[in-house]
Amino acid sequence: MIPPTFTSAQPFQNGLAAVGVTKLKGTARSILDQERIGFIDRSGKMVIPAKYNDTTGFANDRCLVHQGGEQPEIMDGPTWWERGRWLLIDKSGDELAVTEVDEER
Repeated sequence: MIPPTFTSAQPFQNGLAAVGVTKLKGTARSILDQERIGFIDRSGKMVIPAKYNDTTGFANDRCLVHQGGEQPEIMDGPTWWERGRWLLIDKSGDELAVTEVDEER
């Protein structure tokens, strides 16, 4: 049996797709908490390391990613990040700007 490589995947945008990587240990909730997002090219090669915990996907060769912090567990309703920061990166993974630093609510 070949184990899966990614725990989640988004469609390709601007030639890259966001993919989730985790060690697959624990409950479903803890697996999502441990998942980190990176980006692959169309050949499947990881071109931006899996070190982010959220993304908007690429548009115009730029992407917003979230790094650090945690999401409070909410049963029904919107979710948000506490602590951590939102970054604007380019297709090589270079950080272009810190767009927002999350505060604890």
